[in-house]
Amino acid sequence: MADSSTLAARLSTDRPVFDRVLFGVALLGALVAVHLVIQQGRGFDRGCLGFSEPAAAQQASTFNCELVTQSGAGTLLGVSNAWWGIGFYLAVAGLSAGAAFAARRRFSLAAARAALITGGLVYSAYLTYHQFTGLGALCALCLISAALALTLFIVQAVVLARPAPQAASSADSSPEPASSMTPSSRRRPALWAGAALALLVLVGADVAYFSSLESPAGEPAAESVAPAERTASAEAPSENASSENASSERASARGPAAAPSPGSPSASGADTTDASLPPDCRFAQGQEPMKASQFVSFGDPVFGTSDAPVTVVEFFDPNCPHCKTFNTTMKNLTEQYGDQARFVYKPIPLWRRSVNQIAALHAAAKQGQFKAMLDAQFARQQRGGFTDEQLAEIAREIGMNPDPMLTQIQQGAYQQQIQRDRRLAKQAGVSGTPAIVINGRRVVLPTEKPSTFTLQSSTHPMPAPARTAGDPDTSALEPSRFDPALAETTIDTIRVLAVDAVEAAQSGHPGMPMGMAPAAYVLFRKHLRHNPANPQWPNRDRFVLSAGHGSMLLYSLLHLTGYDLPLEELEHFRQWESATPGHPEHFLTPGVETTTGPLGQGFANGVGMAMAERILRAQFGREQFPVIDHRTYAICSDGDLMEGISHEAASLAGHLGLGKLVYLYDDNDATIDGDTDLAFSEDIPQRFDAYGWHTLSVDGARDLDAIDAALTEAKNETERPSLISVRSQIGYGHPELTGDPSTHSDPFGPDAVRAIKERFGFPTEESFHVPEEARSHMREATREGRRREEQWEKLKARYADAHPEAAAELDRWLNRELPDDLSACFPTFEAGEEMATRKASGATLDEIAPEVGFLIGGSADLTPSNKTSVEGREDFHRTNPNGQYLRFGVREHAMAGTMNGMALHGGLRPYGGTFLIFSDYLRPSLRLSALMGQPVTYVFTHDSIGLGEDGPTHQPVEHLMALRAIPNFTLIRPADAGEVPFAWQAALENTGGPTALALTRQGVPTLDRSGAALADADGLLNGAYVLSEEDGDAGPDLILIGTGSEVQHALGAAETLRDEEGLAVRVVSMPSWALFDAQPEAYRRRVLPPQCTARVAVEAGVTPGWARYVGAEGRAVGLDRFGASAPGATNMEKLGFTAENVARVARDVL
Repeated sequence: MADSSTLAARLSTDRPVFDRVLFGVALLGALVAVHLVIQQGRGFDRGCLGFSEPAAAQQASTFNCELVTQSGAGTLLGVSNAWWGIGFYLAVAGLSAGAAFAARRRFSLAAARAALITGGLVYSAYLTYHQFTGLGALCALCLISAALALTLFIVQAVVLARPAPQAASSADSSPEPASSMTPSSRRRPALWAGAALALLVLVGADVAYFSSLESPAGEPAAESVAPAERTASAEAPSENASSENASSERASARGPAAAPSPGSPSASGADTTDASLPPDCRFAQGQEPMKASQFVSFGDPVFGTSDAPVTVVEFFDPNCPHCKTFNTTMKNLTEQYGDQARFVYKPIPLWRRSVNQIAALHAAAKQGQFKAMLDAQFARQQRGGFTDEQLAEIAREIGMNPDPMLTQIQQGAYQQQIQRDRRLAKQAGVSGTPAIVINGRRVVLPTEKPSTFTLQSSTHPMPAPARTAGDPDTSALEPSRFDPALAETTIDTIRVLAVDAVEAAQSGHPGMPMGMAPAAYVLFRKHLRHNPANPQWPNRDRFVLSAGHGSMLLYSLLHLTGYDLPLEELEHFRQWESATPGHPEHFLTPGVETTTGPLGQGFANGVGMAMAERILRAQFGREQFPVIDHRTYAICSDGDLMEGISHEAASLAGHLGLGKLVYLYDDNDATIDGDTDLAFSEDIPQRFDAYGWHTLSVDGARDLDAIDAALTEAKNETERPSLISVRSQIGYGHPELTGDPSTHSDPFGPDAVRAIKERFGFPTEESFHVPEEARSHMREATREGRRREEQWEKLKARYADAHPEAAAELDRWLNRELPDDLSACFPTFEAGEEMATRKASGATLDEIAPEVGFLIGGSADLTPSNKTSVEGREDFHRTNPNGQYLRFGVREHAMAGTMNGMALHGGLRPYGGTFLIFSDYLRPSLRLSALMGQPVTYVFTHDSIGLGEDGPTHQPVEHLMALRAIPNFTLIRPADAGEVPFAWQAALENTGGPTALALTRQGVPTLDRSGAALADADGLLNGAYVLSEEDGDAGPDLILIGTGSEVQHALGAAETLRDEEGLAVRVVSMPSWALFDAQPEAYRRRVLPPQCTARVAVEAGVTPGWARYVGAEGRAVGLDRFGASAPGATNMEKLGFTAENVARVARDVL
């Protein structure tokens, strides 16, 4: 084996023949690599070598250069291997020339050449191995290149293997090159230059030939015709093609000049063969046509006649339900017109889950099974797409070998092709699927039913396929009710306002407003009856944005339609004291009907609003006088429908048949974690069908007419609530992330914002730009709203003339006016009687509810226990809307959420009952009652361990303190039956927030207040009062504070301490901390004089918090542990709630 010195000598030796051979082979390799680049740019439309007939090039074959070059091994460091090949061969040629002419540097140049050739061969061998074993497909040009690399290596090996001529080495074998050039060598430069010139000539000829080569249909080869404004559009197409033209038309109208129409002479590059369309279709306007050849590349599934004058291209997504319907049409067209047109299938992913399915379609096409795979995927179309295992199962069923397909999917073999088709769709103006392009011109499909699309050619007349039974006559379809350009301008204004606001705040959620802007536009423009000049108009339609994170959608609409929300407030989105908080807040922003953000809450609020409307309509509606008659609309999200409260509220709404409730479901398949199929896969329409809802679906959020039609149909359904599932794309318009869950929240950054504005035709350097035409368009809502309210006022005046008593009562209900002397109807209770405060509450309701009238409520399936029914009232249900008792079922959370909605609606004061322990089930809604300041009354019975044998699972311990911790929330725990009516009075007089009554299951003595010993029960209205005064004028030695059922033990302990110790003991009943803290300081000091620091509080609950009243020197008798399953009296005794134990603790304090 030669040593290093020998190899050095052989590399240093001048061997002109070998140098010329290596130079020549390298030039040939460079030519092959250039040819590969040219064919790759053409999409291998004429096969691997570029010399096949186009029809033959589309046939399945072992040789598939496109698949190989697009595979994971088709690039190195992000650069195509074809370009690396050019560089490799030119480098070898250069080093060979250098070694031949630079004699003094021959050794280093020859050594570098040897190393480069060896590395090139190794990489070429790897690529060849990958083709045979990984892809199951071969690239002819790649194999030729590999053979040339092997040739270079063999020649180089011969150089290293042959001994150097004696003259080439010095005596000491040092690698010193010859210093002179022989006469013959001086003739070599011409030969080398001639070879290099020949390469340039061949490359030029290759480029010229394929640049001038006509496509199979006779069109020139592909060339770039995409204007910059088109290429700024989002990579991912949007939802539905039936209205996709509106954006391009509007953008063109806003631009410097409208684009020439596709058929005009100025539309350079247009195909000479035109296609006439049926009356239910039209070519998209305002966009330059492209060449049909641009839509056909090697590897595309192509059917029909290759040299036909008409080329029909379908862009589709295998997960799009509309595409599933349209697939039958494409198959029929292919069968009927296969001899007159060629049909090209272009699968593009609207959703990320579609990518693997599309790769499977391409793999099936290579095995001649494209249509079988496509039909199978459409037949099994399911939410969430298919796993690789499911795709393999389909492959086996249709006779495919799944192994190469899975390998290709896993290696991303078709990623470049998929991306290329997406870019092509974007250039063609495609923004949804299915989309049809005929001879380079995009077709706008029928709105109502694209599957009725027919094809005709002016050159080859083709009769339209016969319609199947049930297909509508689309030629008679009504035109769109929307001005496409004006609608798109307005919709894009909403989107851009959301983007600008989030960018300015550097926080927020832009994705949802961008996706649902079209649906919200249709609702506000065509269906919502409201008066922006008077957000409190009683008979307005209610709109709830349950997906409250998309608040900029609502703020934009409120500003545009004329509510008192100036643009400056949008500019201060999420800032201190702005009227545009991060999530909508009812009490802060005009036009916001409810506070949303915690998902699912708005869903339940809307149900409550619909319930209130139904109750008031039944109560006050008269023939010819629908004084209360409106609808409730909402937009809800995937997250809303995941939350448990939506299940409860939807079930209740369906049971009640709330026909004036219409929800738009933003079905965008996106959550914060990623695609919804990570954790959410049920069929939403079927779920709501089971609830008894009327369900509709709109395949694309941009299909304005379909949304309009769905809303109209929903309004015509009077017996069931309606859910309209709207397929949308989150972040629609983002240049790279349309449809990506990452657009849910956070600003996009200046580059993306600029690209979005360019896409929608907005000034890139101006923020919060509102086109005047969009503002004027939407401000028509103010004029229309005033007109509607004036008509209602006239109706109400006629109603008052015809039914004066009912009209007066309606006004009282709407204003929630209580009777002048509510206490006059209070029940009385016999002193000394053992009565549970829940029973006293039921007796009070029986008396005051009929007097108040608008006090309406029920229980979460605990009516006998909560005592919440009202004598003489019937149940409210779908067949009895006049009923005024609400059966919420075992749905505590929905009960609270719907009560919020009823209170927000106005005209009612709702109440609802359950056990205090289950306040945990409804706490999120209760908290929002407080946040919104809504006068909801919660009746919480079984308020302590005194409930007995049900045990600690049902015995509240921490709940009293937890409820007191909520701001703007009033908790009242009456001591006896005598305090209960005043507790209800306090609740009804509290118009600025919710109130909860904590009531006992067990009986407590009704205190005898007839003498001077005990104060009157109306002291409850102050929150705390001196129930039993101490003897003497010196002030108390000790203050005992009690709440609820424990007040009796405070009284017993006081009597003992007075009798046995002679102490001046004061007993304070403190049913409500909140009411007491609201009293003047002078009153609070009279009840709890500061000089008396010996204080003991007693309450059957946890003790943290009592220090604020008993002070550092006082004590609290409470329960800082869970209860036990035993009779209530036993629990109370064993756990220290007795007069004796309270007296003992008091002595310790003293």
